[in-house]
Amino acid sequence: MSGKKQITRPIRWLWALGDAGFAAVVMISLNYFPPFLTDYAKFSLPMVAIILGFCNGIDTIMAPFVGIFIEKIKMPWGKFRSWLLVGGLIVFVFNILQYTRFSHNEVLSAIIIIVGAGVGRTMWNVTFTADTGMIPILADASSDYNHLMARRQMWQYVGRLSFSISGVPLIALFTGLISPYWAIFIVAVIFSLLMVIGWWIEFGISGGYEESVPQPANRMGTTTWVDMAKVLKNGPLWVLIVGATLRDIGMFTFIGFAFYYFRYVWNNLPAFGHYMIVSSIMSTVVTMFIAKHLISKLGPKKMWIVSASIASVLFVFLRIFARNAYWFIVTDAFNAFTWASAMAVHPMLFTDVATYAEWKTGIEARGFILGLGNINTKVAVFVSGLVLSGVLMLIKFVPDAEQSAASISALHSAFCLIPPAFYILHILVMTFAYRLDGGTIEKMKAEIEARRAAQLA
Repeated sequence: MSGKKQITRPIRWLWALGDAGFAAVVMISLNYFPPFLTDYAKFSLPMVAIILGFCNGIDTIMAPFVGIFIEKIKMPWGKFRSWLLVGGLIVFVFNILQYTRFSHNEVLSAIIIIVGAGVGRTMWNVTFTADTGMIPILADASSDYNHLMARRQMWQYVGRLSFSISGVPLIALFTGLISPYWAIFIVAVIFSLLMVIGWWIEFGISGGYEESVPQPANRMGTTTWVDMAKVLKNGPLWVLIVGATLRDIGMFTFIGFAFYYFRYVWNNLPAFGHYMIVSSIMSTVVTMFIAKHLISKLGPKKMWIVSASIASVLFVFLRIFARNAYWFIVTDAFNAFTWASAMAVHPMLFTDVATYAEWKTGIEARGFILGLGNINTKVAVFVSGLVLSGVLMLIKFVPDAEQSAASISALHSAFCLIPPAFYILHILVMTFAYRLDGGTIEKMKAEIEARRAAQLA
């Protein structure tokens, strides 16, 4: 694009550095937030269900407004870039409140946690979306775009791997020095701080890029709510959200049960840390060395379908044949491979439906649509939280106690059979309902560029 700055070496190497800390913070939330409530903060199971329901529900409700925050709130450092500076600090303050219990009064403590989760997660969604929205602004060519997308995935999995290697030992260390309760809080503080520093580094190295991009006359930020309604009349977008939601429900259900699975089914909590390390290593390897080749060969849509098909078979296989925790870990490494493959193309697919929206309506609303791309994750976390709470209450789960044979069998089945049920639905939606393909998108991009050139002329 004429007048656009070339990306610098720091951007080529360090872009999405904040996503490493973000991925670690999400790992803490997915793997330790429910156990923190049940096993460490000692909330009753009904109160755990209420806390998870409100935290995940607020997160879900606010997800559609993430893009609106980005489009409508004006700050002096650019529409997207500003959030890297401001959003990260807000996330840090409120995120760590999730891992507190300041009072023996369950209701008061629950309210503090819910407020922390509501504000913290909303702001991390805004900042993460802004981070993604900067990539097309930074990229001068498709090769730069693919490079920065791959770098973004790489840093996310570096963050996951870093937490997998250091998080569990740190929790064990602080548990020995203080208590399990404060151990999780301190680890959350450490990784939240690293996340903020990473986003601030991105802010520092990206100065001047957003201002160098020629802007169409009818950007979303200067239009009306009627224009947003036009953008929402986007069939492929909603099909994609449904498909992604079904996939994510399966995966987040799997993640939510993992702590309980290793501690109570296999009675081997140390293996939980080993499972996270192996999963993160496989994900990082896929992201750094394999994902771009798979994307080129299969394309984003087929990547989702193939990865979900493999994962479905693996989960059923695990239920039938898994005999111990380490046998399970080896088999699950292949599931990590498929999950990383699917996540690598997630932003590409939502960028595609943003392109479709601009081609159809003439309104450039990438930030708005990328914000909507968080809906699937939020709904999935909400539903998986309900599934986890429901199963624990159904089997009459008691923290820190030996479970009955029936409860152990139910945990094993829930862990291995609920995820593939949602994956199969995901496969059906993406196979038969989602119609956009790479060739069609490229034609739309060419037509949009021609329109922009005519406007600028």
